[in-house]
Amino acid sequence: MLPKEDLYVPPMNIKIKDHRSFGRKPVVGYHIIKSLELFRCDPAAPLLTIMQAA
Repeated sequence: MLPKEDLYVPPMNIKIKDHRSFGRKPVVGYHIIKSLELFRCDPAAPLLTIMQAA
């Protein structure tokens, strides 16, 4: 469970690996999301479906 205050939420580190033949897995990308505020939602709030949005 993440904290409710954005100040205490740790950044999310995303590492992308390419699974190649012979067991090689080089890192091909890396991204850090510093704030998750844009991705927060209220789970009790109703969400729009694709049919409702059209």
